[in-house]
Amino acid sequence: MFGTPHQAALFLDQRGEARSHLETFVLLPRHSPTQALADLVHPQLIAIATCEVSALTASPHQQTGSGAVYATQCGPLRQYLNLVPLHPTGTLVVLWRKEP
Repeated sequence: MFGTPHQAALFLDQRGEARSHLETFVLLPRHSPTQALADLVHPQLIAIATCEVSALTASPHQQTGSGAVYATQCGPLRQYLNLVPLHPTGTLVVLWRKEP
């Protein structure tokens, strides 16, 4: 699924299981990271009452796995959203409990 072995190591431990601070992830095979953010992620956050429209900053917080990381704030819950581009197309959307 990952574009490079380096990407996989950021999300999986030595046994091939998801790292402990990884909350969840979803594969979007036909969306670029930009499309995923604009068409799916941002509208979903707006639909949730505890999330403000400004939950995602205009620019990424940092980079992990060659993808932008955005800090999100939904009520008291702070999480990190990682949009990882996949090769040849698609995006892996990863939600972290802690800053990756």
